[in-house]
Amino acid sequence: MKNLFFFSLSITFFFLILLISKKEKANYDRVLIIWFSITFLQVATFYLEYFKQFIYLLELGSALVFLSGPILWLYSLMLVNQSYKLSWGYFIHLLPFALNFLFIIPFVAQGTLVPLSDFTRTLITVGKLTSIIFYCLAILKSLNRHKAIARQNLSNVESTHLKWLRFVVYGILLIWVIGFISEVVLWSNINSTIIWQGDLIVNSAVSILILTIGYYGFIQAPVFVKNEAKLNFSKDNNYIDNGLPQNDKYGKSGLTPTQILEYSKALEDYMVGEKPFKDPNLSLGELAKQLNLSANQMSQVINVHFDISFYEYVNGYRVEEVIKLMKYGSIDQLTILAIALDAGFNSKATFNRYFKKHTGLTPTDFLKNSKQTR
Repeated sequence: MKNLFFFSLSITFFFLILLISKKEKANYDRVLIIWFSITFLQVATFYLEYFKQFIYLLELGSALVFLSGPILWLYSLMLVNQSYKLSWGYFIHLLPFALNFLFIIPFVAQGTLVPLSDFTRTLITVGKLTSIIFYCLAILKSLNRHKAIARQNLSNVESTHLKWLRFVVYGILLIWVIGFISEVVLWSNINSTIIWQGDLIVNSAVSILILTIGYYGFIQAPVFVKNEAKLNFSKDNNYIDNGLPQNDKYGKSGLTPTQILEYSKALEDYMVGEKPFKDPNLSLGELAKQLNLSANQMSQVINVHFDISFYEYVNGYRVEEVIKLMKYGSIDQLTILAIALDAGFNSKATFNRYFKKHTGLTPTDFLKNSKQTR
């Protein structure tokens, strides 16, 4: 276990230095530096325990758990929202740590552990575990909201996904479950071997998560919905399905049902005639500009008349373009992937997934069937 703590400590320090030395740091990079600093202090206190030195610092390392969730949540907010601004309301989330810190600091200053009963410590631990799960859910909510915005504004959304951060959150939740079970076992005095194995699994998982966050955090590029970010994160967000009736949802757009029908016909004619969907970077704002509409009006036309997102609407045309070329084009001279890329898809995985969703068949199976019916 001691070697595992040393490994975690080493990689945490490595990524901390790497992030500090990173040129042109964004605000979310600075938040991640704070998170790694907190993690480094936590791991260091547990590592020192094995040498029976500065054991009282365990109180500080334990209190820092109240900071990890809010800081990682702030990182996710800044990563997906270009217009996010830190407000005083956010600092309420740091209050549990502040109270815990003020309570333990007199004892830490004296070099002693806080004299608490096992039951009280268990309650505090449950509070920390509750904090972790709360902020994990908050991060997932932030990522889901960003994904919904991307699908309403972009025709290719895979580059904006943060699958690695989802993986980290799921990993933290797994650690939460293991930690909770270990705490129950400890409180019940069932089996000390189970506790040790639980600690080993938790610390191994923490090492993996540190590696994941460090690597992807360092190479992470902005995932803002370009040109739409400020609009989409406003309080009057009309792009997310918020459960409101369509009339209320687009109450400020000014389009009548007759205009929606008229614009939807013009949009269909434009998509068929000009094929703007072939541009892999096509966005809602860009398409709206080409038809002299506002982004909000274009969103209303697609969402209300066609009852689908912008992402689904554009990729539907891309699939139909691929199908047409498969049936009547020079499929023998081009690969399926080449046709898909020409139609506007930006990756094989995205194309295969959406093609099957649209047709119920894989591209290969569809091609075989089309050849048999010729």
